[in-house]
Formats: sequence, C-alpha cells, structure tokens
Amino acid sequence: MDIPGRAGYESKLTAGLVAAGSAHQQDLIKQLERDPFTTIPDGFWQDVEKQRRAALAAFILIVFFDSATRHGLDKDRAKSKGLTWVANRAATVARTATNNSKQQVAQHQSRWRAEQQSFSSKAKPGQTGQTGGQFLGNRYEVPKSDRAELGEKVFGPKKAGTIASTEVTNAITDASEMAVKLLNVASEKDVWWTEEDQRVCPICGPIHNKKRSEWEGEFPVGPPAHPNCRCWIAYSKVEISV
Repeated sequence: MDIPGRAGYESKLTAGLVAAGSAHQQDLIKQLERDPFTTIPDGFWQDVEKQRRAALAAFILIVFFDSATRHGLDKDRAKSKGLTWVANRAATVARTATNNSKQQVAQHQSRWRAEQQSFSSKAKPGQTGQTGGQFLGNRYEVPKSDRAELGEKVFGPKKAGTIASTEVTNAITDASEMAVKLLNVASEKDVWWTEEDQRVCPICGPIHNKKRSEWEGEFPVGPPAHPNCRCWIAYSKVEISV
C-alpha cells in the first residue's frame, strides 16, 4: 500500500538531488563555455555519480524502512534488509542516471558540431545557425541559453523529480513486497492501485484495481511501471499502520 507522507519524501529527495548536483551544473556550463566540444573528464562524471549515490541512499533507506514496518516487518529486520537493499539500489540508479547524463551532453555536442561543420565554410561573422549558434570570426559560439538549458536538463529539478518519484515508488514497493513475502501474507487478491488522478498514465490506468495475475506477468516486481510512476500495491491481508 502507499504510505502517508509520500509527497514529502519525493519533495525532499528532489531537493537533495538538486543540491547535490548544483556545483556540477555550474561546472559543466563553464567547461562548455570554454569549449563546447570538450570531452568532459571521467573524474567529473565519477564525482557526479558519487554525489547522486549518497543523496539517494540517505533518502530511499528511510522510505524503505517506513514502508517495510508499516507493512508488518519488525524494525530490526526492516533495518537489516534495508541496508543491503539500499546499497545496491542507490548504486544502480546513480550509475544509470549518470550514464544518461553523459549521453545527453554528447548528443548536444554532436548537434553543435554538425552545425559548425555545415556552416564553417560559408558562414559570415555573426551569422546565426539553426540551433542558435553564432560564428564570431572563425570561432563557433554556442548560445549561453543553450548551455544553460543543457545544464538544467542534466541536473535541474525536472530530472531530479523524475528520479525521486520513481525511486520513492520503488522503495515503497520493494519494501512492502519483501515484508508480505517474509510474513507469508502475499495474496492473489493483492491489487495494483493508481493515484486515481489526472496524471494516471495509459500504462497504469488499465491495470488499476487488477489482481496480481493480471499484471504480474508484465510487471513481476510491481510498481514502478515506468519513470514517474506513483502506483502501489494494495494488499488484501495487510492493514497498513499509520
């Protein structure tokens, strides 16, 4: 089941991820200002991954523990299971998110490079390309707004919010599923539940209030079914503590 305070967990994790990436965002923009085609050092991305892993671990462990105990697991087992789970989960998410960030930067640089090459032989000083870049003398200048937009995509609130929403859902589900299976109270009558609001997506809407047999084949570990998923499992044999 969902847990009270879910929105608060999402908000705090989002803020934590944004704070962890703030300095990196400014550093990335400065590096691209000096040279838009520079190869961002591996050390930069390793530090990004480390900071994200730390921010994630601190918050999703709390969510996991909260969900596990509310679904009936004693505090000692919830803590023990949570510590093992969070180490693996935070590392996996941080690594995946950072690889995606690297790809975003590379894609933008490829776009800038393509424009530079297509206009380099015929562009006049001050001419603006299709992506907004300008040729100042013999040098291609990427717009400041474009560099800032890239920094925002990689480290800003939208990116952080997607990670936070998805991982809060994941922590709630992994903890609750672990609890009900350890306590032998998982049931075929457990159902998938959406937030029942305007944000419910075409993936989750059709399986709302459906039993395990109707969604477990496609989503064997339950929610999240996709990034930003806020669904949860309603357990027929568990009365969630509040």
